[in-house]
Amino acid sequence: MHINGFKLSLPDIFQGQASLSNTKKEKKPEQEGVVQPQPELSSKPAKANLPTPSLTQRLKEYACGSSSVTLHDKKEGSKALPDSQLVRQSALSRDRVYLMALPALKQIDKDSRSDPLPEKAPIVPSRLQNKIDQLNLLDTKSLDSDLHDYAQHAISCIKTGESGGYEMNKFDKKLLPLIAEAENKRTLGLNLHVFKSTQECTDALHQMEAKTNSTRKPNHVRIVYPPASGVSPNHHAALDVKFTPKNPPSIVGFEPATFENSVMLEHSLRYSMPHAKLNVVNPDIQKSDWDCAMFSLNHALKAHKHEDGYVEKLHQGEKGLPIPADFMKHAHAKSSIQSRLDKGCVVSKDKEGIQSETLEHRNLAYRTERGERAFSTSIEGFRLQEIQRAALYVASQKL
Repeated sequence: MHINGFKLSLPDIFQGQASLSNTKKEKKPEQEGVVQPQPELSSKPAKANLPTPSLTQRLKEYACGSSSVTLHDKKEGSKALPDSQLVRQSALSRDRVYLMALPALKQIDKDSRSDPLPEKAPIVPSRLQNKIDQLNLLDTKSLDSDLHDYAQHAISCIKTGESGGYEMNKFDKKLLPLIAEAENKRTLGLNLHVFKSTQECTDALHQMEAKTNSTRKPNHVRIVYPPASGVSPNHHAALDVKFTPKNPPSIVGFEPATFENSVMLEHSLRYSMPHAKLNVVNPDIQKSDWDCAMFSLNHALKAHKHEDGYVEKLHQGEKGLPIPADFMKHAHAKSSIQSRLDKGCVVSKDKEGIQSETLEHRNLAYRTERGERAFSTSIEGFRLQEIQRAALYVASQKL
């Protein structure tokens, strides 16, 4: 597709870049003794460099120019519609544009999986730098000021090798609802909810249970919230909750940090939902003070992915089950991975070829050394991915 005289490919949607159209021919080298024809003089002024179109505009051009979809039926005598009306009135809804554009994000990441591992872990691993390069701050600034500040802070902390600290935790909490909205559009049946407090979560759980009993329709939700039971009020955990009519709710909790935190999460849930079936799991992958919201978000997404296998067994009350490798992808510590029997398990959707990736390789590819600490920055890459998805979602809703 073309925009402002340039040719736009799907990955360019995220970079805000466009390659020159192939209509220009390469200049041939001059031959000695041959008079070269002079270009015709024109009274028209030279075309100035045009500004890069916004992410929303690039999405609109992509939607209207994609050959893989039919935007409308061309009937004889029908009037041409402006692009914006064409998108609105076609079967290609805003949400579908969002879903169509998402694969390019993954493709850029896939292309770097075969890169050799560095001999010494850098401050910014190349895999993490790729995530930074994908994120266009001009796009986030034009779409949502909070999202822009969030992205800017995340990138700044990565480049300086500093911890995001309390400020990062505030950004995570503030933008989680938007990220959850984008994820719910991306994944059918996810039903992800974000709550700001234990009380808000407890009230919502009781309301969901009452609705299930009154409508006699089962409900399955995922939740990210701060349990606030003997832990910092900013600490987050994830829940996978199943409601079935006339039966007690079944709650599976995921605590990303310490075992002590998982014990406190269980106590908090037993106090707020004493009649519920309860099973709490502690993947123990968070070794920082401020990344709990992102780890919990990822656990919620993985819980949906494994709802028919691992998570269903947890709802049935099974204890001590091996945690699937998927849940460990973003683990901070190398020891958390290398002690596992399944460290060679492929955790990418591509199971073969150069775009496949094992659990151990991912941990090492994202490994950094910052001061006296060495750890995987995979969760930081996940944060940037979620910011990018949120930006794409916001842009698609402006079509």
